[in-house]
Amino acid sequence: VEFVARPLVEVAVNVLLPDGSRAAKATINYDQGSENFRYGSGEQWVADDPVIQIHPGTYTLRAVATEGEMSEGEEYRSDPQEVAIAAGVQPPALTFQLKGRPGIKGKLIFPKGEEIRSPNVTVVRSPDGSLPSIQKIREESMRGRRLSFEGPGFNAPSSFSFTDLAAGTYALVYLRTYQGPIAAAELVEVKDSTVFKDLVVPPLERGEYTIVWVYGPNGEVLRDVNLSTRYQSKGGSGGGGGESIRRPDGSSWVLNPVINQQDESAGEDAHYYIVANSSRYGQKEAEYRPGESSEVTIQFSEPAVLEVSISGYVGSGQEGAISLSLRKQRDDEGMDGRYYGSSFGFEQLNAEGRQTFQKIEPGAYDLVVSVNTEGHQSLVWDRIPVTLKPGKNALAVPMPPLYPLTVTCEDAAADTRLSLGRLSVDGETASSSHRLDGEGRTQFTRLPPGDYVVRTYGSKGVGEMRVTLPGPNEIRFEASPHTAYFVQLRSKTGYLAAAGLQAGDMIIGVDGEEFANEDALRALRGAAADGAEKTLIVVRGGQRLAIAVDPKKLRDSKELGGYLREIPR
Repeated sequence: VEFVARPLVEVAVNVLLPDGSRAAKATINYDQGSENFRYGSGEQWVADDPVIQIHPGTYTLRAVATEGEMSEGEEYRSDPQEVAIAAGVQPPALTFQLKGRPGIKGKLIFPKGEEIRSPNVTVVRSPDGSLPSIQKIREESMRGRRLSFEGPGFNAPSSFSFTDLAAGTYALVYLRTYQGPIAAAELVEVKDSTVFKDLVVPPLERGEYTIVWVYGPNGEVLRDVNLSTRYQSKGGSGGGGGESIRRPDGSSWVLNPVINQQDESAGEDAHYYIVANSSRYGQKEAEYRPGESSEVTIQFSEPAVLEVSISGYVGSGQEGAISLSLRKQRDDEGMDGRYYGSSFGFEQLNAEGRQTFQKIEPGAYDLVVSVNTEGHQSLVWDRIPVTLKPGKNALAVPMPPLYPLTVTCEDAAADTRLSLGRLSVDGETASSSHRLDGEGRTQFTRLPPGDYVVRTYGSKGVGEMRVTLPGPNEIRFEASPHTAYFVQLRSKTGYLAAAGLQAGDMIIGVDGEEFANEDALRALRGAAADGAEKTLIVVRGGQRLAIAVDPKKLRDSKELGGYLREIPR
């Protein structure tokens, strides 16, 4: 390793308060770079040692200072100064005149025992002097109006600081959670200095929180757990709030999320969960209804340990191509369970083809075996059901055979790209995108067995072709029209399953006629006007079946419980 020293130049600095007296300490912030990319840093300055050291270059310098404690003192800053520093040349002394720094500082005053670890305070401009709506507050927060917050780790745990505000009237707002409600608010007039304003938070009402008790395997109250919330619906998933208050008796108050009806992903079918994370026992969750469930109990069992080994991994030449994760099995409505994998702190598959999942709540899971292609895409190869009991569990999984595939496109445009997607019966799809070489070819590697769709796109349009592996490893691309639906299921209670369709079915026609082209294919889902029942021609395991459906119900994507994917045959 070779290190190259850069010279440092000493610069004498003087920092003056607004009244002309010398500041005791300050921070000298500086930034440099081009107009398109600037970067900065800062250096502490004290009056007893009024010299800073910086490397040669051109800088924009500014002094900032706080009178007294960070959370309580008046804040100041100077105008910026452009300074050029050259090696071997003593620069002139710099003087920074501090001015008032317009902003709002204060504290949240909570009722005793109701302090929250991550308070959500924001300021919103209020030109007409009225309190903005919760929608406006959310929008302004997302646009970066929440300038800074002094949380745990700063001088005062419940202090806030918003600096460099333009003169005007602001609404200073504290939200119980990001979704709301507004728990405390004040209108504040900002002029040319810091305004100090505390927010007094009223006591929580009983309907605003759920009491949560968490117990260990032997019935002992667990106090060292972290609680969060989440929701899941047919439209998606997300966090539901998750602020909690620990109580002296060992319970916690979990603030109920505000259910936003405008959020399509959290509709009437949403399921809400309180999630407990324990360093000793792992993770467990309990379903609840915010505002309806007054008390929730979560009790951990002795955790499970799953040791997985990939037989045939060592010496396969494909080391590093496999990744494993564990997912709680979907319920009948197709709601995804919790995920356990390397991205959540679990260890990865080691060089011997072994991986251990620890501190897992016993129950029914799927071991998800994925293949990492050379294009850094992940293709799900298999989902293996496994029931975990307390203590040690072991599972051996065979190494999947992996194949290369070379695709040649004749007369392709220069901007043509190819993607390869694997048809997955449960709706999980992934694709890898490649450019063509000078001979119109590209190669995909590390492909597990299965059905794939090769797709070309570029200035000459889009085309698709079906490919099955194992099969020919070199193919010439020939686009085919979409003349079939591939059935992907996520829910056992959706319309597709209720009608008798199964994951992996291929719908190739209706009422005795096979789909001749894409127009005929799409006419099926547009045939709701006449209200007549249709009989599908379905291919399953090499056999043809007839299944009756209501076309109108095929158009309701939220109630299907899966997907009908258009594919070439």
